[in-house]
Amino acid sequence: MAPTESENEEATDSPRESLLEYIQDHPGVYFSDLLRETDLARGQLSYHLRVLQEDDQILSVSRGGHKHFFPFNEFSQPAQVVLSVLTLDTPREILLLIYEEPGATRGHIAGAVGTTRQNVAWHLDRLVDAGLVHADKDGRAYHYYPDVDPELVRRLLETYHPSLWRTWSERLADTFDRMGTN
Repeated sequence: MAPTESENEEATDSPRESLLEYIQDHPGVYFSDLLRETDLARGQLSYHLRVLQEDDQILSVSRGGHKHFFPFNEFSQPAQVVLSVLTLDTPREILLLIYEEPGATRGHIAGAVGTTRQNVAWHLDRLVDAGLVHADKDGRAYHYYPDVDPELVRRLLETYHPSLWRTWSERLADTFDRMGTN
């Protein structure tokens, strides 16, 4: 017996619904992660993402060479920027380190994160452009400070990246408390 039209629509919508649910649970997820986390081929994933965008169920934002996906109209622009950074290992580590150690220099950040100064410089430029941190020059050294509300970062980490929150919470709790009382 051939499937009815509504059964065909359900079958067609099933990967899309799963994709939408994944994006709702992981806002800021980028294309490569979606490809890894779904059973969809690249073309199928692109198609379903395009349909979800056309239906105003999701939106995509390009940052730092990655296209990030969010549920439509659920996050402010600052929250989108923070979530975009939290999905990427190196920029996330740099941002959280700057919260933990305001005034850190590129050299210190490179050593703490375990990457090169050039890589840190590249990511810091993007974090500055995104309005998440700012640099103060002191002689030849630049010192980096957070520019986004620590409560927003804490809330997004705790809600959408709970394993990261557990890892960083003890380290950052005192820092966020100090920043909130200033």
